[in-house]
This record gives sequence, C-alpha cells and structure tokens, in this order.
Amino acid sequence: MRPDFAAAAAQIAEHFRLYNEEFGRITRRAAKNFLAEDWHAAQRDAIERIELYEQRVARCVAAVGSELQARRTNVHAWTEIKCAYEKLIARRPDSGFYSTFFNSVNRDLFGTVGVNRDVEFCGTGAGRASGSVPIRVYHVGGSLPTAVRDILADLPFGTAIGDMDGTVHRISAEIGRYFATGRQSGAPESVELIEPVFYRGLQAFVVGRLIGDGAITPLVLAFTNQQKNVQIDAVMLSRADVGSLFGYARSYFHVDFPVVSAAITLLRSFMPRKPVDELYTVHRLWQASKSIPPMSSSTTG
Repeated sequence: MRPDFAAAAAQIAEHFRLYNEEFGRITRRAAKNFLAEDWHAAQRDAIERIELYEQRVARCVAAVGSELQARRTNVHAWTEIKCAYEKLIARRPDSGFYSTFFNSVNRDLFGTVGVNRDVEFCGTGAGRASGSVPIRVYHVGGSLPTAVRDILADLPFGTAIGDMDGTVHRISAEIGRYFATGRQSGAPESVELIEPVFYRGLQAFVVGRLIGDGAITPLVLAFTNQQKNVQIDAVMLSRADVGSLFGYARSYFHVDFPVVSAAITLLRSFMPRKPVDELYTVHRLWQASKSIPPMSSSTTG
C-alpha cells in the first residue's frame, strides 16, 4: 500500500469526523432554540445543517485531489484507497455513514453518473451499530398518571410545562382510552422512552413505546412552546400516525444520537414496515445525487 493512498483514506475519514462533530453541535442547539422560542435560529440551523454536508465534501475533494494530483481519477489508486479506508473504519460505530461520505468524495472527483463499483461502496447497509440507545423505562404499576408525571418531570423542558396537572391528565386519558378500546388491558405495564428528544422547527417530540400484554404500541408525545409555556400538542399511538411523522414528506429531525444505526433498529421495532433508508433520511441529510444512502440489510432489525 502506497503511503499516499493510506494518507488519502485517513484524510477522508478525518473530514467525515469533522463533519459529524459540527453536525452534532448544530443538532444540540435545537433544545435551546425550542426553549427560547427562537424560530429564526431554528431555521438558520436547519439550513446550515443541510448545507454542511456538501461544504465538507467539497473541502475534502479539494484536499484529496491536491494530495493525489495526477492520480485523482485513477481507478487503480482509488481501489487501493477504498481498501485502506474499509480497514480504517471497520470498527467505527455507524461505519456505513463513513462509507457514504467516501462515495460522495470520489463521485465528485470522477463525475460519476450511476454507480462505479470498482471505487465505491455499494449496498453498505447501516455499518456497525455498536453501542445502544439511551432509554428511560417507567413501570406503570397501579397508576398510569403517576408514571406520566414522572416522565414529564424528567424531560429537559419539564419545568417549563405550563399546566402539569392538565398535561398529565390528557396524556393518561388518551393512553387509557387507546388500551381500553383495543385488545390490551386498560393500561400498559411499562413505558420505554428514547432519552434524546426529537426536535423539528419549534416542536419537540418524545418518542418511545408502550409495553402491555406482550404487545408493543408506539408512543410519541408532541410538544409546542408558546410564550414560555410548553404545552402538549398531540399524543400519537397508532403506527400510521407515527410512520407519517417519520416520512419523507417531513423536514429533518434534530436529535442527538450517540449511535444512529442502533436508534434506527429500536425505531423499527414499532415501525417494522418503515424502510430503513427513510428513517435514516429524516434523521440526517444524505445527498442522493452524490452518494448511496445507508440501505436496509438483514442486520438492521
């Protein structure tokens, strides 16, 4: 392996790492924007995050092209670089995203239309999903309202909920009605919530699932913030409603996951028919014209 090929592979991986760090910083600002009711900041961050990927790809293309010079579009060289890169990222969480970024870089350099299997990763799947999704588990016991109150108190914006008693009552009542009119018992046995909150615009979504009578029911609590008063906006319990929330027609979520592929596996536990690439897409932007997004595979749930 030529040293310059290994260096090119390391350079591409480093550019993706820098992109991912900045992506995370922008994403984490969503919680502050929600509490501050700063719609303009939320819009700016949404645009900045979308543009970030192409900006980082362009910087990487310039750097790698300068490094390789005459070999910048040499197929043999890129076959070697791909091999070095694959070894470099093999044990990294979400390695499929690293592969996608690699594809974006060499597609820009080659001007590829279609797929060049010699120099691209094809059907990469989600990559490694090492790690787990941080979740909170609430046992209902004999009182659903008590569990709901605990859930609300643990939210990062819990103290900003204007009418805590009314919010507890509405959420408990809607869950109770859903279970009473279905095949399950009158209340779930436990509630499992993904700890990071999903933000979109000036809405916040608490995402999880209800466990009862051996069945899994999706649960999404949607909140809005008006005049420093956080209010419950919707309680989603059907797979159709939750699936629509995670659909292509929606704008992107801002949610800070330590390992994205592990979170996708959990989300699919109550949206089994939702395509994996659709769940990835609503979480973060992958330029379809320049790259191959993570695809479904037998290891993704």
